[in-house]
Order: sequence, then C-alpha cells, then structure tokens
Amino acid sequence: MKFIVSLPKLLAMLAATSLLAALPLSAHDGHEPEPTSVPTPAGTLVPVNAKTDAAWLAKARAAYALDRCPVCGDKLDDKSPEYIYREAGHPDRLVRFCGDAECVPAFSKEPEKYLRMVDDAAKAHGGTAH
Repeated sequence: MKFIVSLPKLLAMLAATSLLAALPLSAHDGHEPEPTSVPTPAGTLVPVNAKTDAAWLAKARAAYALDRCPVCGDKLDDKSPEYIYREAGHPDRLVRFCGDAECVPAFSKEPEKYLRMVDDAAKAHGGTAH
C-alpha cells in the first residue's frame, strides 16, 4: 500500500506537530510556578517542598524566631514561602519570606545581612537559627 501525502497536507501536519511540541507537558491551572533554587554569592536558597526532611523542617520552624520578612518587614503567616539556605561548610538554615516578588532576589544579593537578622532574632529568643 502506497501512502502519498500532498505537500500542503505535509506542511499542515508539520505545523500542527510543532505546535503540540511547544505545549507544556503538564496542565497549568493558573497558580504561581513552583519556586526554584536561587544562587547567592556564598550559597543557595532552595525552596522547601515535599522532599524536605520533615524532622529537620519541624525543628527549624520551631526555632524560627522572626515573625516578619527579614527583607521588607511584612508580617509572615502560615502561607509564607520558606527556603533552606545552603552554604558549603555550614548547617542548613530556614529562611521565611512574605511572598513579595522582590524579597527573594534582594536576599540573594546580600544574604549575610538578612541571615544576621535571622540569627539575632534566634539568639534573642534563646535558640539558634540552625
């Protein structure tokens, strides 16, 4: 059996195939995309997610002494984005943000400044930020 396709049909099939290839592989329901790791001068901010060690996270949340975003000072709540700050040779640290789109990039430029605020708050409450 011979299969012959005309040039216009072939071009139409190729165009449809390329359009399908450009579509995302999963449905997007309009929510914000999952945050990704953010490099900083000395370490990396990694978003807390389902793969985060639950025991470590529970301990870090219990020890977290700030009730405001370390960058802009807005109030934190139970939906505030959480990140793990990872730096070679240091323990992982929890950092929470208010959700403003500018706070994570600002933190990533000057992590020492904002980590100092997290550490100072932990010390004032008799704990450590680690």
